[in-house]
Amino acid sequence: MFLRSFRGVPWLVLLCLACSSEPPPQRDPDPEIVAFAADPAVIREGGQAKLRWRTNFATQVTIHEEGGVSVDLQGESPNAGEVEVSPAASTTYVLRASSRSGITVEATTRLEVVPANEIVARLWLEPETVPYGQQAILHWETQHANRVVIEAVTNGEGRVIVNTTNPTGTHEIVAQETVDFRLRAEGVLGIEEATARLLVSPAIDSFQANGITHPVFPGDPVEVAWAIRAADEVRVLGDEGVEYVAKKAELDRGKATLPAPTDGVFVLIATRQGVEARRELEIPIVGPPEFASVSLDPPAVTEGSGETPDVRLSWRTTNAKTLRIHSSAHGDLDLSGKGVLAGAVVVPAVPEGTVFTLVASNGREETEHVIEFEGVPLPVVSLRAVPQRVAPGDSVRLAWEAEHAVRLELYRHPGGGGGTRIRIPFDREVGMNDWFDVVVTGPTLYEIEAFNLAGDSTSAFAFVDQGQPEAQAWLEPRFALPGESVTFSWKSIGGVAVHVEDAEGDRLYSTTELFDVEEGSVDLPAPAEQGVHAFAVRVQNGFGDAVVPLELTVTTGPRVQSFHISPERIRAGREAEFAWRVLPDGLGRDVVVEIRDDLGNVLPIAGVNLLEASVGVAIEDVGERTYFLRTWAGDSFPTELSARLTVFGPPVLEAYVEPERFDPFDPEIPRLHWRTEWVSRVVVEEVDADGNVLRQVLDERRQTQVVEGSVQVMPQRTGSRFRVVAENPWGETIEDEFFVDYLSPTIDSFEVSATSITKGQSVTLSWSTQNGIVYLNGPLLLRPFEEIFDQPFVSIGGSSGTQNLTNLMMPCPTTTYGPTDEGCVTVDLPSGFVFPWAGRMVTQVRMGTNGWLGFDPSVPGPGDDLSSIEGRTYPTTTALWSQIIGFGADLWSSPTYQWRTDSDEKGPVAIFEWHTGSPDGGIRFQVALRPTGAFEIRFSNQVPSSTTTNAYSWGYQDFTGTVGLSPTPKPLPSQLGNRVFRYEPKVEPTGSLTFEPKEDTVVRLCVYGPDFQDAECESTLITVAP
Repeated sequence: MFLRSFRGVPWLVLLCLACSSEPPPQRDPDPEIVAFAADPAVIREGGQAKLRWRTNFATQVTIHEEGGVSVDLQGESPNAGEVEVSPAASTTYVLRASSRSGITVEATTRLEVVPANEIVARLWLEPETVPYGQQAILHWETQHANRVVIEAVTNGEGRVIVNTTNPTGTHEIVAQETVDFRLRAEGVLGIEEATARLLVSPAIDSFQANGITHPVFPGDPVEVAWAIRAADEVRVLGDEGVEYVAKKAELDRGKATLPAPTDGVFVLIATRQGVEARRELEIPIVGPPEFASVSLDPPAVTEGSGETPDVRLSWRTTNAKTLRIHSSAHGDLDLSGKGVLAGAVVVPAVPEGTVFTLVASNGREETEHVIEFEGVPLPVVSLRAVPQRVAPGDSVRLAWEAEHAVRLELYRHPGGGGGTRIRIPFDREVGMNDWFDVVVTGPTLYEIEAFNLAGDSTSAFAFVDQGQPEAQAWLEPRFALPGESVTFSWKSIGGVAVHVEDAEGDRLYSTTELFDVEEGSVDLPAPAEQGVHAFAVRVQNGFGDAVVPLELTVTTGPRVQSFHISPERIRAGREAEFAWRVLPDGLGRDVVVEIRDDLGNVLPIAGVNLLEASVGVAIEDVGERTYFLRTWAGDSFPTELSARLTVFGPPVLEAYVEPERFDPFDPEIPRLHWRTEWVSRVVVEEVDADGNVLRQVLDERRQTQVVEGSVQVMPQRTGSRFRVVAENPWGETIEDEFFVDYLSPTIDSFEVSATSITKGQSVTLSWSTQNGIVYLNGPLLLRPFEEIFDQPFVSIGGSSGTQNLTNLMMPCPTTTYGPTDEGCVTVDLPSGFVFPWAGRMVTQVRMGTNGWLGFDPSVPGPGDDLSSIEGRTYPTTTALWSQIIGFGADLWSSPTYQWRTDSDEKGPVAIFEWHTGSPDGGIRFQVALRPTGAFEIRFSNQVPSSTTTNAYSWGYQDFTGTVGLSPTPKPLPSQLGNRVFRYEPKVEPTGSLTFEPKEDTVVRLCVYGPDFQDAECESTLITVAP
């Protein structure tokens, strides 16, 4: 058998050992550490503690600090003992016990060292100061304590409020008075103490300013009020040196009036047992004074005019208490009764360059504004129309340049002048150097009026006629190399588009830019092939085209540089000189030059220098002749220039006018047409019956023998005689004359059946008229109001010539209210202005504050006509003082009443304007009277917000209150904004009417032209006996 060894020991040996009968030797027990601790476990820095131990089976013990420093055990027994230590910092100690057999065991203990200055007991409050009746939290925090006791100390006596073993915690305190708290903590370190104090302040429940709804000025009186609990002293502070000390009765609740502080902050200080509570109150204080606007009306004067107008200086300020104004020409202005925040003063006779200095103050700060009544130049303006001749419906661009202008107005004069101009509103903001497109319906004279800052103006004019366009066009050069750049240039009158076309009509270039259509050019390459190439410049408008054919010769040979005939016009039998210049052939070939006329005749030019020469030839044949100079060399394509010669005979004239008379209701203006031969000048003149020239209509010079043309001949209202004179260059003339009638408004007949009647009888009127709008005055015709559109409201306030009637109002008879509440004023219409109404020719108008006009000042006024006027219908015998009622209502708040005379496209007009702040947001409206008997009621955008028709009355009536009308439907007041309503006593051109006159009555029939400047009237007085 084999024996296996075990780690080098034969199995046999092992077996033998196992079979030994001797027991093994006994080993000592392992050491045990029964206890190891520091006593006490915590000490103050510099204090002492004992390390105690107890072990079993230990033959040796050692103690060392963790880290290696040994502790002297002073011979103490390994089984039990103690040793005193005094470490400087917290330390962990290690006890090592060993047995005889060398077995070692370890144990540790830690001794905490509290630094000498470390607080191991804390007591504090959050917050430390509390308003009366509110809570504070008392916090404590201790270390190594096993009992915590807290006392509340008042008046030297303590009361335990906390007794606990919790080292940390909180306790709620309700603040009633100032209290000291004392903490006593007991533990391993002994007894530690801490203290805290709770300060109780007054409780400020409210601090406010009474009645402050908007910013106030510094120093203005302000009432402040407070509510406080538990205060023994209350003070209110404002600006430095301003203090209010509350009386004892005011400690809990009180109020005081102090000047507003500069910064707007009041401070309330309430004290309880020496503890303060503060609260700030901020009120809104107005800022520094500012000028929102300052203006002069008029704002300037035209320099050098010498005018010294009265100037209205207006202002609006904010945050100002006082205002003073100094004029460099007048000194300090008297502002008595003027507002500071908004106001105006009229300064008389203000010279150019006057400087006004305005100073606004709020009592603390001042702000200055300077404005000058400056002198400004008179405007300079020019106007051009492009194109100047168009078809109806074509657009025309009006371009202007204006200097020294602040405002522009554009007008048209229908028919080319005369009559009333019509304003053209701009649909965009335009500049002083700008343009505006208009659509033309007929020959029109346009006017641009430029205004300077002083309101003075100058005008410029441009006339746009009707007709086909005219055009000129040319090439440069006339002869070109293949591919060479050629400039096509043109000028036109009356075009709205221009095209450059080739021989096939293909457009090589086009533009509709009106300025480029009027005059322009474009560069195009010459064709590559030699020869004559046809082009055309086509100018278009709605009447048709003006086509200018052009020819460009492309060649590689010699070219004609110039060819002239002088003079261009001769009398038959005289001699003309032919001159030319030709550039030589570039290849040196012989140059051939030939001159022939349009009949094929060749002029002899032998014996002259073919490249540059002149010859004289007598011409006998009368007519327009064209001569051609042609040159070539070898097989080059020839180049050719032409020149024209007019050979004159005696002048010939054919002329006529169509239509032969002018109808003002038809936009067509008569035209004088002519055709002449052998004429170089045509003159059209307006002449009197003796042939004397009144004005020149046309002076046209042409370079052709045959002239055809026409010109508008606008007759005077009585008709006009026009003379056309045709003249040749040698002073020989021929003329013709035509009379052009003017269809003026005409009354063929106007009959009154009786001119003297007894009251109660009727009268029949009959009439027949031509060529006009017919108005009948006398019987009050009941006509509805016609609404007029596109007529913006323009206030007459502040305009030159406007009279303010507000201060002239007098209480209407029997009223108990003021003159601007229930008042009226009588106005004399200017000399020559008569308003026909219900058979009377009115020259005096009484204006009533409540929105009515009366035409009989002898009738007593309405008295207290407050609410009864609203909702009234007409006619009525209870309101005979009023004939036209524009807006009948109780108008009384902040009123302004004004009137003036003016003129517009319908002639003179007297305008009466009301502007009041009542009712329902206020109203501004006008009643405009016309000498035709028509009137208009015009409303601005300021109308009442009311939505009931009973809020006002409107209408008209006669003097007896028996004939009249309140037109329906009547709009709601809120729907009247920016609307215009017109009454016209219009009748048919032929007709009759029967009526019953109530009193002596003037009946008047008038026929007006379209512009109301031309009229024929007839009138008759009908007397009425009782």
